[in-house]
Amino acid sequence: MSNLDDFRLRIQDKEQPQVQNATGDGARTVYFLEAVPIIGGSETVVVGGTTYAQATGPGADEYDLNDSTGRVTFGVAPVAGVFMEMDFQSAIFTDAELTQILLNHGIVAASSSALANSSYYTAWKDIIEILMMDAQRRFKWSTIGGHDVDQRFVYRNLESLRDKIDAWEMGDIFEAGGMNSWAIEQANYDSDTFPGS
Repeated sequence: MSNLDDFRLRIQDKEQPQVQNATGDGARTVYFLEAVPIIGGSETVVVGGTTYAQATGPGADEYDLNDSTGRVTFGVAPVAGVFMEMDFQSAIFTDAELTQILLNHGIVAASSSALANSSYYTAWKDIIEILMMDAQRRFKWSTIGGHDVDQRFVYRNLESLRDKIDAWEMGDIFEAGGMNSWAIEQANYDSDTFPGS
């Protein structure tokens, strides 16, 4: 499992299967998928029984997709009355966003190496901060599966989780001897020998 997949699983941002249907009108080439962002490469677009291919600058029987906005652009407008089905997976965070957050903390998303706790904790705290500050994402994240929840409790739970991560992170520092050696130095501190006193 890649670090990206592992991180997505740990932050409870699992890909959610989606299906969206539309009917062609013979003129319109642009449609929007409602559940965004879309996991890149997860989509299947079928128009009138024909599976279309994704292409930049699409031609006949092709489409282009913006994963972030859900914009589907067909090379040729689907004919009037034709049934279109778009199957895809969506998430709260795009792969690019999570990859950047991991990279900011020295973690290579495509690698399958074990995540270092301190790097992992700080990346996780970034996600919590984003969810706390972005009400739309927080609502989407907390209502996966169609549950109706009180957003005040979600916010408080995120604060509590952030505090727990801080405690776990401090536990790792203690285990590594970082805080331990600092505490020993403080216990042996003699203010009479401190320079400038």
